[in-house]
Amino acid sequence: MARRYLPVNEVVEGVKEWTVLAQVVERGHVQLSRGARPVNYRCFLLTDSKGTKVSAVIYGNGIHFFVGMLMPFRRYYISSAALQKAEPRYKYVEQVPPVIPCHFELTAFENLFKFADTENLQNIQGIVMHAFPLREQGLDSTTRDLVVINQEKRPMLLILWNEFEANEGAQLANTIANNIIIAMRVKVTTFNYLSLTTRLASCLLMNPSTSEATVLRQWYDQNRQQIAQLIEEGSYKDSTKLLPPPKNNDIISVENAVSMLKNVKTAWIRENTSLAAEQRSFWYAAYSNCQKVVDSNLEWIIKCPSCREESAVEAK
Repeated sequence: MARRYLPVNEVVEGVKEWTVLAQVVERGHVQLSRGARPVNYRCFLLTDSKGTKVSAVIYGNGIHFFVGMLMPFRRYYISSAALQKAEPRYKYVEQVPPVIPCHFELTAFENLFKFADTENLQNIQGIVMHAFPLREQGLDSTTRDLVVINQEKRPMLLILWNEFEANEGAQLANTIANNIIIAMRVKVTTFNYLSLTTRLASCLLMNPSTSEATVLRQWYDQNRQQIAQLIEEGSYKDSTKLLPPPKNNDIISVENAVSMLKNVKTAWIRENTSLAAEQRSFWYAAYSNCQKVVDSNLEWIIKCPSCREESAVEAK
């Protein structure tokens, strides 16, 4: 019987001897399952030429067998894999599925503040301009900070944790050549005014073959000197660059903020101000490197317990 070449959405239970041509969109890290008998597994996200997406999982010894296959952005013929409905927590959900070549829903840097300190994870694209040395956080965690920038000229820190630091972070640090990355499902935080950090569900795509990446590369080639100056000036920790004055439609009133801030953690508010009774000081002491509050004299040089860097104490 001739093998059947089908689109992904026609491969359902009961269909036999099928083959699909699928492109790898995401290739996750090897993880350990939770349960009485833990097993290693690796998740993938695939798409076909019609834009239909499907999750794939490889377990146990299969991980070693497929270690050199199912690489990001490459296409493969896949046949007769076991089919099952995925639990909702393992599904990849996006409103617009990518097609070949892949399309990604990306958030502009100027809109990231809207999702700060929430579990609403975002996708961003940028050029990696600098990779800091790895840092140890406690006994069993490591991090590495990357500086990423795009056409908006707002350099921002992307903090890689543990397996992201050991894999993509180490590779980027050793081959820093203005690599383009797409960071999928990263958390926006107010650390260092505004920054990004990886979570277990995150995925980093390095030098993707997309039209958006090509445009970003061309922009970088035309603005190298200006971009280098922004990085040299430390703009990735400058509030005037990370959080410039907002657009009028991004400003809300105190009345609206009271209800909105139950779900949204940060907002621009326009209102008249007045001094309350027992008003505290208008300034505080903070580490210049990461802006964490510290109870110390100004201009002291202290090793910050949070970012593990020696930093001057300054008034904020």
